[in-house]
Amino acid sequence: MKLSINWLNDFVDLDKIKKIENITNNFQLAEKLDEKLTGVGFEVEEIVDTGKHLRNVVVGQITKIEKHQDAERLFVCQVNIGEKTVQIITSATNVFEGAVVPVALDGADLANGIKIKNSKIRGVESQGMFCSGEELGIDNGLYEGAEINGILIFKDDFAPGTPVADALNLNDYVLDVSITANRPDAMSVVGLAREICAIYRLSVKKQDLSFKFGDEKIENFVKVENKDFALCPRYMAGAVYDVKIEKSPLLIRSRLFVVGVHPINNIVDITNYVLFEYGQPMHAFDQKNIDGK
Repeated sequence: MKLSINWLNDFVDLDKIKKIENITNNFQLAEKLDEKLTGVGFEVEEIVDTGKHLRNVVVGQITKIEKHQDAERLFVCQVNIGEKTVQIITSATNVFEGAVVPVALDGADLANGIKIKNSKIRGVESQGMFCSGEELGIDNGLYEGAEINGILIFKDDFAPGTPVADALNLNDYVLDVSITANRPDAMSVVGLAREICAIYRLSVKKQDLSFKFGDEKIENFVKVENKDFALCPRYMAGAVYDVKIEKSPLLIRSRLFVVGVHPINNIVDITNYVLFEYGQPMHAFDQKNIDGK
């Protein structure tokens, strides 16, 4: 079971735990939860730093592009990264003035092994590098355009200077927790949240799970026949109609991404999201593909 610290924070007051343990950051918190969970029988096999290769990578907006004086295929770009403007030299042909892009600055260690240092290219200073999705370690499932052959262009209104790890919700730590066969109740974020709250004598944060039923009846959409109660004592169906298939919100995509699930679309993603959050298996079916309801 992969447990995201950011996701866990929806159900556990992690700031209280930090105060109890006298720690200040999420890495220390992840190490402390590793210790505590292992102590009550949940071995943590690994702690993954999902923002490891996004250090010193920020959102930048290109304000000016000029041709390099000594290289026909190179461009000199002035880039606003919030508190200052930096100069980046690139050969990418898909960038343009006004484009919002990921900028790796001096000291960045990217996912594909490239280490960034300030340098001079044909005698002109370059203070970093524009990044593709591959260099950030992401794909189209997380962010559309990440797999193009060129620089990733952000479509969201990210503010210049924002760390890319924060913009994409990847500034996280994930605990890979080994769950024994007798504890299926712990195979979810909520399940492990209960364990952690029990350890620290805290209450699980209350969630608003209210929703409204539509006017339609389930029988108008689908009928469920359970033909083997021994193997499946209960199977429930619900219908959601007037649905538009599209990408999920970035928060859902990023949470699935960090726990190793490839985001697909809003319907597929929400079934996987509920599975990880509550441990409830779900499947989505397209009504037009169900013969005879």
